[in-house]
Amino acid sequence: MGFLGPALSATAQDTAPVSSPTSPGDAAALAREAGRLAATLSARRTQPPALSWRLQVEVSSLGSLIDRSRTLDVTRHLGPKLRALRVRFRAPEGLAGQAILLRVEGEARRAWRYDPDRLQAEPIRWPSGAQGLGGTGLTWADLWGPEPTRWRYRLDGEEELRVPEEPIRVLRVQAKGPAGTTRLLHLERARRLPLCVEEPWGQDGKGRRQVWRSRWLERGGYYLPQRWLITTPTETSRVELLEHRLEAPPAHLDPSRFQRG
Repeated sequence: MGFLGPALSATAQDTAPVSSPTSPGDAAALAREAGRLAATLSARRTQPPALSWRLQVEVSSLGSLIDRSRTLDVTRHLGPKLRALRVRFRAPEGLAGQAILLRVEGEARRAWRYDPDRLQAEPIRWPSGAQGLGGTGLTWADLWGPEPTRWRYRLDGEEELRVPEEPIRVLRVQAKGPAGTTRLLHLERARRLPLCVEEPWGQDGKGRRQVWRSRWLERGGYYLPQRWLITTPTETSRVELLEHRLEAPPAHLDPSRFQRG
C-alpha cells in the first residue's frame, strides 16, 4: 500500500454507530470499553519493548521553493521501570551529531541534549508531546507512540476509507489525553493497526494534523510502518523507514554516552 492522502478522510463512507444496549448509560460505557480495548491492542501490536530505527524525512512547505531533508536515528525502550527515547541526527550537516535523550523512571522525567559543537551534554526542559522535532514534521508523541494508560477512549463507530488500491474498513476511536488533548484514531479493523491519527493543529487548534502510516512490516510479532505521511495546513512530511532492529543499545539510553553511535 502506498502513501495515503489526507483528502481520503473526506471520502469516508458508511459510518456505523455502536449498537445501543438497553440504556444510554450502558451504551456509553460499552463504547468507552470497546475504544479502550481497541487502542490497547493497537499499542501492543505496534510497540516492541525495544526498537532502534533510522528514518529519512522529506519535508515540503506550502509556498516554499526549497524543500528540506532530514535523517535521524531513533532508539526507544519501553520497560516496566524505565521508558526512554533517544534521537540522534545524521543529516543535514547543520544538525549532524545533535542528540536528545528522554528518560522516565517512575514519576521522574529527565531530558538531556548533546551539542556536538560544544562536545557536551546538558539537562534541558522536558518537551511536550506536540513539540516538533528538528524541522521534520514529527513530534515527540509520534515517536513515543500511543500511551493507552494515560488516555481515555470511546469507540465512535466504523467507516470505510477509500484508498488507491482498495477500500479499508476502519474503527473510529475518539481519544482524550492529559490537559484536554484530543485525537481521532482510525484503526484498521482487521488488525487494529493505526492507519491514521488526526489531531488539532496550530495555536488556535483550528487546523488539523494528520499522521498516516502504511506498508506495515511484521517483525518479531510486532508491526512497524515503512512509510508515514504527515500533513498540516502548511507542510507535508514523508517519512521512510530505512533500517530497524528490535533492540535498544544500553549506551543510547545512558546520559553519559547517548551521543555515541
